[in-house]
Amino acid sequence: MLKEILEKVKKANIEEIKEAFLFSAFFILNGNFEIETKQLDFYLPKEKETITITVNEKITKRREPFEDEEVKEINQDINIDVEELKKIVLKEIKKFKLQAYELNKVIAILQNVKFKNGIKQTKQIWNVICLFSSFQMLRLYIDCLDGKVLKEEKHSIFDFVKMEKGKAAGGT
Repeated sequence: MLKEILEKVKKANIEEIKEAFLFSAFFILNGNFEIETKQLDFYLPKEKETITITVNEKITKRREPFEDEEVKEINQDINIDVEELKKIVLKEIKKFKLQAYELNKVIAILQNVKFKNGIKQTKQIWNVICLFSSFQMLRLYIDCLDGKVLKEEKHSIFDFVKMEKGKAAGGT
């Protein structure tokens, strides 16, 4: 899938990305693992800007400033593409006993992530977030070369919402 999307973008002949490199690929899938959104993020090192290309029926682009010293190009030669994630994710859903809940969305981001396991190591992974109807969330770091699950976390979405006494979330 990634190679097909990159080819489609290449055929669109977008002038700005000729001096840029791909640093992330972002997909939103529905609960049946059908792709709803395809987005590629390119970095222009000279301008310190990103170009976000969304590929659906038509190609759209957005250009924004981006000041991050550690933007790394992703390797496009991956063994585990977005389609192969389904089998891995379903196995993890079963492992965490979440199969009874309706899977609403899957967000899959191909990116470089810094691991802090004694030594600082950057690894290209699929960062996968599964959102369930039960307000449960499963986050997986999956190696894009061999499909190994490197990190797994189960949370309630409420873990991320801080409620203050007498105030609604996000209130003032």
